[in-house]
Amino acid sequence: MSKKIQERKLIRAAADGDENAFAKLHQTFLPQVQKRVRYLLSSHPSAHEDVVQNVFLAVFRNLKHFRGDSSFSTWLYRVTFNESMMFLRKNVQGKPAVWSLDSILEDYATGEQHITKTLPKALAKRDPSLSSVPDRLSVLDAVSHLAPCYRRVVTLIDLEGDMHKDAAEKLGITVGCVKGYRYRAMKTLRERLS
Repeated sequence: MSKKIQERKLIRAAADGDENAFAKLHQTFLPQVQKRVRYLLSSHPSAHEDVVQNVFLAVFRNLKHFRGDSSFSTWLYRVTFNESMMFLRKNVQGKPAVWSLDSILEDYATGEQHITKTLPKALAKRDPSLSSVPDRLSVLDAVSHLAPCYRRVVTLIDLEGDMHKDAAEKLGITVGCVKGYRYRAMKTLRERLS
């Protein structure tokens, strides 16, 4: 029996109230959720355990609503992201430390330039040739001029820390396309910023 078929049966059983099936789902996906929460809430290490627990509580409550249109790991990523952002909204004064690239660009376009350190640091970490960029506005401007497909790939891989395979699944394209888009996006950013 394939891994996907076993996963679907396990999800169905857990959704129907099978505690053992849910425990197995928890055990299987716990490392993935912990990694994602550590990344999203890197500046709040004391909250990691609580947020991970909240993620699995939300999964337990909402598993019956999982339709299977996307993979379970994609749905779980969304639940993890939502719970992490909920923590930030409730517990952090002012604006959260983690922002999506689209929200940064949206605010930048409307003149609300609350530029965070997240974008330039993440890009420079992934591509050292961008580390000497002196101006965050330059980076945001350059990213805002990327084609939407390039921007989405940069957001998933460089800001959210997804692997190429996960980004491809979320975007509904091949891993080769993701790699190509990211390569062209980084090349475009280097050209714009040099």
